[in-house]
Amino acid sequence: LEAMNVRYLKDIPNDLPLSERQRKTVLSARSDEAVIDAEGIKKFLDTLDYPLYFFDFETISSGIPLFDNSRPFENIPFQFSLHVQGKKDGPLAHHAFLHDQKNDPRKLLIREMLRLLGTTGSIVAYNMSFEKSVINGMIADVPQYSNELTALLPRFRDLIAPFRSAHYVHKDFHGSASLKSVLPVLVPSLSYDALEIREGGSASLAYEKWMMGEMTEEEWQKTHQALLDYCKLDTLAMVEILGVLNAIC
Repeated sequence: LEAMNVRYLKDIPNDLPLSERQRKTVLSARSDEAVIDAEGIKKFLDTLDYPLYFFDFETISSGIPLFDNSRPFENIPFQFSLHVQGKKDGPLAHHAFLHDQKNDPRKLLIREMLRLLGTTGSIVAYNMSFEKSVINGMIADVPQYSNELTALLPRFRDLIAPFRSAHYVHKDFHGSASLKSVLPVLVPSLSYDALEIREGGSASLAYEKWMMGEMTEEEWQKTHQALLDYCKLDTLAMVEILGVLNAIC
């Protein structure tokens, strides 16, 4: 393309070999609109069973394990956010967990997570392989809850799927299907910009700094609220994105 002096997506020749997502991105650039496969989106939506549990973990990962029954660089969850929706377009309930003791958070987190997630309904995550890997780690490390945790895994549904499968493509995704690429396009009213903590790496570092005693109590109180705000937005973002997909079908 560079040799052909093609600088803009809209000018890419029609006969250039492209992947399906690339082709749709070019079409979006030409029309300045999303390219939508409503049938593909509907197939995804049909996999969802209400009530829906929009779920997100925050974790810490240390080269030197901080807790017994953990491994180097294992993702140890210390926080989750959960939005629950009982029916399509129904009211939301929000629940949050943030471990505020300087010890292993997993048992308390597991008990609260299992209480809130119940036994029926789809658990919606964005790039669910991460949440499932964290749960698999806890199945191995906290075996007394292994049966209950294992039962959660088949209930997961991945909200990234319609975007990764190119059922909804927009040039302003810039070729990415990540939450932070999709959200500004589909739900511009929601933004991470005003938050003190804006991404998972910063959340992890802030929590580990507190765990290691490198924060004053005043700093921790501010960080505590910032962590809650960030994780809550992650699950609210999923609720709003699903709302946009539902409106299409």
